Amino acid sequence: IPRRIRRFFEFVRPDAGIFSLSQMPMELSWGAKHASRVLCSASNGSPISIWVVGTLSRLTVSCGTRDMGSTTELVIEFLRSVDQEQHGRLLLLGRSSTEFRATRRSRVRSGAQLLDAFYDATSDFTDKTEMLRVSPTFFAVGDVVLAECMCIRRKRDPGCGSRDWSSWGTEFELVSMSVLSGVPRRLAPIVRDTFTDHL
Repeated sequence: IPRRIRRFFEFVRPDAGIFSLSQMPMELSWGAKHASRVLCSASNGSPISIWVVGTLSRLTVSCGTRDMGSTTELVIEFLRSVDQEQHGRLLLLGRSSTEFRATRRSRVRSGAQLLDAFYDATSDFTDKTEMLRVSPTFFAVGDVVLAECMCIRRKRDPGCGSRDWSSWGTEFELVSMSVLSGVPRRLAPIVRDTFTDHL
């Protein structure tokens, strides 16, 4: 694994609430009030941003109606066993998994809104305002990617009307995604059609 990629594996910045998956703090808690669904640091109650690095296995983007919303789903393969083990602990699986899955569901009053936080970090990773934003189609299976996520809990029966968290499941919510190292691309040739008019 290249040295540059290894730096992301071990990255920690507690003051910003950023931790790579294997460097998560030992003391964790669910947030209070409006942040009760988000995993936070027990020391200050701030939400934690989790960095996960792996090879891209699948990226699916679907745009639905205003009622259904849009969904972005990411699946990556872990590069290290220590990340597999930590992933299993966070999801309360009781076992490790070679596959990491993160989802982002979006819905706004005016209609479905797609996640647009995709970046090219093959040469540099810095403040998002200075990074090149790309389309989801920029990514390819096999790319080494960085997924920035929040660990959240979701009620198993959201329609029951209960305000407490008596029954819930844990999952990862995708915040942004960056390609750190890409596999070789091969562009399909442009096929000339027979359209000759001018519009």
